[in-house]
Amino acid sequence: MKSLIEQMQILPPWNDDVKFETFITSYFNDLENTLSYDRFGRLGQKQFGLDIYSIEKKTVIQCKLKLIRGGNDERIRKELIDELDKDFNSFLAYNESNKLGYNKFIFASTFYSDTHIATECSKRSNDTITVEYWGWEKIQSNLPEKVFKTYYSEFLGFLEEFYQKDNLPYLNNTEYIQDTNTIDFILKDNHPSKNQANFVTKLMNSDRDYRRYFYTRIDNPNWFHILKNKEEFNHSNNPLPIQVNDGFQIPYWEPLTYLEKLSIHIKNGKATELIDEIINIIKVVSENPIDNYRTWYLFIRILSNFPNQNITVDILNYIPVWLGGKFDTMIQSSEVCQNLLPKFLNENPTTDDIIKAELIIKHLLTLEKGEFLKKGFTDRHESYRSRVYMHYLKDAFTEKSNLERITKYCSSDIVFQLIESIKKLRFDFPDGINIKIKTEVTEYDIKTEIVNSDLLVNLINDNQIISTTTISDFEKLDKNSIREKYGQILLGNNITFTENDDNNFNFEILINALLNGSYYTFSDSSISKLDDRYHHGESPNEVFSLILRDILNQFAKEKTDIAIAILKDISSNPKYRLPFFQRIVLYVIGENWNSLRNLFMELISESDPKKLFSDYHYQNDLYELLNKNQEHLNEEELAAIQHILEIGPQEEKEKADSYPDYWRLRWYSALRKLPQYSELYTSFSKQFGRTHDDFDHENEVRITAGDRSPMTTEEILEMSNDNIVEYIHSFKPKDRWEEPTISGFSGMLGKAIETEPLKFSEEIDVYKDVYYIYAYHIANGFRDAWKNKRSFNWDKVLHYFLKYLKDERFRNGQFSIENDGWRATSDWVIGSVANLLTEGMQSDNNAFDKELLPIAKKILQLLVEDLELKDDVKETNMDYPTYSLNSTAGKVLRACIDYALRVGRNSYPKDSSVKWDNETKEFFESAAKKNIIDSYILTGWYYQQFYFLDSDWISNKIQSYYEVEEKYWLAFIGGFTFSNPPFNNTVYKLFYPHYERAIKNNISFKSHYDHGIIRHIAAFYFWGYEDLQSKGLLSLIIDENNPNTILELVNFIWRQEKYINGLKEDEVKRFEKIIFELWTLLAIKYENTTTEEEQKVLIALSNLLELAPEINDEYTNLVLKSTKIPEKDFHTHYLIENLNKKKDKGDRNVTAKNIGIILNSIQFTPYFSSTDNKLIVDLVTFLYQNGQKPAANEFCNKMAKQGHEFLKDIYNKNQ
Repeated sequence: MKSLIEQMQILPPWNDDVKFETFITSYFNDLENTLSYDRFGRLGQKQFGLDIYSIEKKTVIQCKLKLIRGGNDERIRKELIDELDKDFNSFLAYNESNKLGYNKFIFASTFYSDTHIATECSKRSNDTITVEYWGWEKIQSNLPEKVFKTYYSEFLGFLEEFYQKDNLPYLNNTEYIQDTNTIDFILKDNHPSKNQANFVTKLMNSDRDYRRYFYTRIDNPNWFHILKNKEEFNHSNNPLPIQVNDGFQIPYWEPLTYLEKLSIHIKNGKATELIDEIINIIKVVSENPIDNYRTWYLFIRILSNFPNQNITVDILNYIPVWLGGKFDTMIQSSEVCQNLLPKFLNENPTTDDIIKAELIIKHLLTLEKGEFLKKGFTDRHESYRSRVYMHYLKDAFTEKSNLERITKYCSSDIVFQLIESIKKLRFDFPDGINIKIKTEVTEYDIKTEIVNSDLLVNLINDNQIISTTTISDFEKLDKNSIREKYGQILLGNNITFTENDDNNFNFEILINALLNGSYYTFSDSSISKLDDRYHHGESPNEVFSLILRDILNQFAKEKTDIAIAILKDISSNPKYRLPFFQRIVLYVIGENWNSLRNLFMELISESDPKKLFSDYHYQNDLYELLNKNQEHLNEEELAAIQHILEIGPQEEKEKADSYPDYWRLRWYSALRKLPQYSELYTSFSKQFGRTHDDFDHENEVRITAGDRSPMTTEEILEMSNDNIVEYIHSFKPKDRWEEPTISGFSGMLGKAIETEPLKFSEEIDVYKDVYYIYAYHIANGFRDAWKNKRSFNWDKVLHYFLKYLKDERFRNGQFSIENDGWRATSDWVIGSVANLLTEGMQSDNNAFDKELLPIAKKILQLLVEDLELKDDVKETNMDYPTYSLNSTAGKVLRACIDYALRVGRNSYPKDSSVKWDNETKEFFESAAKKNIIDSYILTGWYYQQFYFLDSDWISNKIQSYYEVEEKYWLAFIGGFTFSNPPFNNTVYKLFYPHYERAIKNNISFKSHYDHGIIRHIAAFYFWGYEDLQSKGLLSLIIDENNPNTILELVNFIWRQEKYINGLKEDEVKRFEKIIFELWTLLAIKYENTTTEEEQKVLIALSNLLELAPEINDEYTNLVLKSTKIPEKDFHTHYLIENLNKKKDKGDRNVTAKNIGIILNSIQFTPYFSSTDNKLIVDLVTFLYQNGQKPAANEFCNKMAKQGHEFLKDIYNKNQ
């Protein structure tokens, strides 16, 4: 009970100062283990600023008994500070005049531990005397037991009486935090009374928030039986999943939080008497399962803290229950794999630990049979799945210490369980293996199902089963025997098998499936790559296979004899003849060559009876085995291998005759470090153009920067231009992905030009006959070189491209080349040349000489003349600028603009109204006449540049497009809205009909950042071109009432803080006024909306607080129209941030009042982001400091009730 008192500001029933002084005297005597403290004088005598003194401790104490009632804090604080000043000065005078030597003055009070009073005490401290403030919290926190029993005896009876009565309604009517303070008060008692327990139970049953709070705070084992007796752990309380719109919510069973805390006590050697009872709770709940994965997860966590000997095999057999159900098992899997399994696989396991570890492993490796849909590139059904999350399973079994302990302590049964599971996965044909057989008369379906080691064969005709046959022990049958068995089935049904390509092919499919497993489990990559994420994912088949590989490999290192026995069984037993298992054997032998080399000799002796060197299934793994161990092979082993190589590939004759040397190259490559194979490898490598690197990385996923080049940039730069051109014309690569390509070489040539452009520009004419793909990269190379400030001979380069573009072979397609993977065309070159011209003319600071502009003009005339209409614009709402940036016509016309601007800037007077000639103007006129879409896009996009060149021409164009066909108008307006808004009122009026047309037709373009019509119209409103009374474009948007458009407008406007920061004082006032007017208009418009789209507008309006000067009543009313929308759509972060920014603006009292109103109007959710905690604390502090305690209290309680307890301390401090 003492600990309860310490948690609350509860005073003994004192009614005068004497009792308080007597209490403090006893308190300090007990606290400092002395009898020297005594009361000073008697009632009625002058005190000289001290009530208690100790000559031994050189300390005096002044006592102040204050009764604290709601709302009197400020008055008491002022009284105490005044009394401190008076009493301390009186004490100083008395101390000095009598030379008493007291060096400590304690100011003790029943008032709070107040920072203001503590500061006043600190101010009075000096080198000779220390002044301390002891508030009631500090006194209570050090309350000696003897003092407690003496002075609180009268109060204990009252507390017991209080809890005995049904005081719950009284507490429930108080604030939530006060109620939780009471829970904290009770939980501090190590031995709760019956009445206290009843009180807490009633509180929990009244509101789930109290239940949640209680279980997050409770830690005391003494509550276990209280809660158990109140049925808190009854299995019927385990909550069911709750159906919601998007699926299910899985509720949390709060008492398990407490049980987990108890398990931590038990782990630390405390409360061990509760182990069996808690385990029984787990048992009963597991026997009555509810599909609640959060419950199962906590059970596993709890068990992981218990001593191993207390966790029985019976309990571990509930693991399938804990991993069952229809929901994800990630958290249960992580707990079993990361904690429960390693708990028993410890460094020194007992026999029981090993038994339990093997049982857990058995459950983890068990497959569930059923019908499951596997989502992927193509959806398919599967018959088996694992309920374990594969990521954690893989980590658990491949983690080094776990792996070593599994092989050291566990039996080899794990290996065979894995093998059987992998067989199920690899022989998984959910719909059977189905083929068709045609006779001269009819067609039959043969459906084969694998049932354990047997085949169930149904022969079907016209959807009717005409026979069902069982083929026993099919794994003991070879390819010919299997075919013979099916032949007998046909013959037994009087069906004559017709030999033809279709029938033979179908039988090959069937036999391949029975010998090699499902196509979906096949992988070309070697067994060593099973843990490579580029080759394998985390399907059960892949993870189980990896685990089998690593366990067998570790067995070979730890228990070689057992490993040899297992590997021999796998390699010889027909049950394990799947190629995958034989490949595992090869991998393990290769990793443990010295101990397993004899097994390898057994496998390949007598001319490779398993055809390991010939069957493609084994070639990668066998290659790795030989490559890794080639220098350790002895004479006998080399002789056996040489004999196999001399025989050649043991495959069907028609295939073997075509590639025996190519087949040998693989094995020569694996043995290339040996003298007898080195020359053979080199010779065959040159013959077939493949090196050991190709075999080393065969079937790997390689991440490359692009196509492969036959030479590097450096190698190209070392060649003469003539030799490069000769190589270009002689380089005719085969169409094989692993070989160098034309695209790779041409791209590398471009890189070489970028590196040393002068070398190529001086002799550029030798490239006059190159193919399109090379010319494309040549232009790109010069462009990138110029961009990086590397000079070259522009004169020669421009004349080169002028000739190249005029060449008839260029114009009629003769510069195409076979095996160009990119299929480059003349369009590629045209666009690349245009980009080169743009780079050379765009900026006067990095432009080629003005004397070369006539040559550029000739090139552009040629390019524009050849522009053709492309019917590739299908969308009406598209990103027109991006389209034009990538189109050939767009590149050409942009180069024309850059040419015109460079000439205009350098060849015409600045005040000239026309700065281009008719030929240049014709570039754009001719493109428009051809209806080339880019001419419309660029006219809008670059209207300001055209205005510079010829204001009359562009003005006429803009007017001519008022009624232009929709397709071309959309291109024009799509380009225009990507540019800056019109720069004066005249141009604004010129474009007004276009804006009007866009708004009325509800045109919305794919935009980049803040480019678009909205930016333009907002600018017009900001600049004063229009207002809400003039019924301009902004009013038109609002009247059209498209919520998405208005939302875009609001979101653009509230982000304009930088704009307002750049305005003058009078401009700021005007801006704030027009923002307020717009906000008011839209808030009224959408205030009562019920549609989701319009509610989003209302929500976004609250962000306009960013632009408000202060939080006055008017702005608060606007914000409140938004905050009534639930938080799931509400911009809480921005509002909290803006309230903080504005809290010091305007009248602090008015601001505090309004912030309190706004905060309490926000509908926060339980899943509130913690990122704003500091901002919220600052706001609540501001409320308390500025007379808004009721609002602050209301908000703190609301947040605490939702589980956000970060305001609790500040709440308690301010009560």
